[in-house]
Amino acid sequence: MKKRVKYLSAVFFAVIISLSLYAESAALITADPFPSERPGQFVYYHDMRTGVFGSKEPVNRLFGIMKADNKQYIIRVQNLKDGKSYLYLGRFILIKGEMEFLTESVQGNSKEATVIMADLLNLMSYLGRETLNHSSKLKNKIDLSVNSNWESYNRKLVNRYKWWIPFYKLESAGNIETDNFGQKGYVSLKLICFGTAPQDDPDIFTRINRLPSYHKEKITDKKYLITSAEQMKVRLDNTLLNLDKNWYFEKGDPLSGFQDSYWLKKFTSRDAQIVLESIETQNIKLDKNEIEAFVSSLQFQSCVIADTVNIDLKGKTLELSLWDADNGYATFTRYISLGIKRNLLTVLNFSAFDFIYYSNMDYFDSILKQ
Repeated sequence: MKKRVKYLSAVFFAVIISLSLYAESAALITADPFPSERPGQFVYYHDMRTGVFGSKEPVNRLFGIMKADNKQYIIRVQNLKDGKSYLYLGRFILIKGEMEFLTESVQGNSKEATVIMADLLNLMSYLGRETLNHSSKLKNKIDLSVNSNWESYNRKLVNRYKWWIPFYKLESAGNIETDNFGQKGYVSLKLICFGTAPQDDPDIFTRINRLPSYHKEKITDKKYLITSAEQMKVRLDNTLLNLDKNWYFEKGDPLSGFQDSYWLKKFTSRDAQIVLESIETQNIKLDKNEIEAFVSSLQFQSCVIADTVNIDLKGKTLELSLWDADNGYATFTRYISLGIKRNLLTVLNFSAFDFIYYSNMDYFDSILKQ
């Protein structure tokens, strides 16, 4: 116990001294470790690391980072056990060629926040260094699984990266071997969600206080079963669709950003929706346009559940589920490329509450595979 108290005291002392030195230095250089990300973009990880400050218990918290304006960043920690949260506003600076996060303001218990930030500085330094080591492959749109030795944490990890993930590109980090704090394969860090805070809802980042709940497999319960109706052929933006009379046409409002669409509304006011989107192409190769269109769609969503993302270039589809952190609902979405005409990439956008879609997969898939 005495060793732990001494260690925490040393952590407080080190962080306070470091912040004082940063504040007093006139030669600080503000750096942006994520120049490709836009203000409002964010990610959240489920941090289940053990061994933090010598404890064998998982920290069990959400760790989020969001880019703000003027090269500022917001770091947020949400404890899942006791509900406490900590918010740090600051910027990254260059010190002897390395980037470190300089906290400018804090919300939450200041003493607890200082201890947590000492650990986060170590974590962000490690994540940034590892991502940089593999940046060339990630820029070439290659997913990676690499072994890593986190020396200051005394842990050997398997880090899995996906090139389309914002910021650190990290999907998960798990133990290579069994050690004093965890079994082989134990996942210490896992991407939970990512997105972009809408202009009309800038506080979405601070309202994510729990793990998302969602469906990924077929639901056998017939509570939300949709029965087929009389078939009908419809045109939507000059594209012929085979639907049935469960679907209703909804006139769009271009001035408000709403397009013509078809809705299915049997259990709610809008169980599912089909709409067509046209995206101006900037490259000659169709596959490159599809990649850019799909990834652009990913980055501009409000809150994507990371575990649901599936980019199928052969099938020319993107699947994902969006999460409403306030009411807990998830919405399944599928984008389907319909090809390029007159320099426009046409994409069919299908969305439905995930419990509706997974209760009626055969019904919806028969419509979307036409």
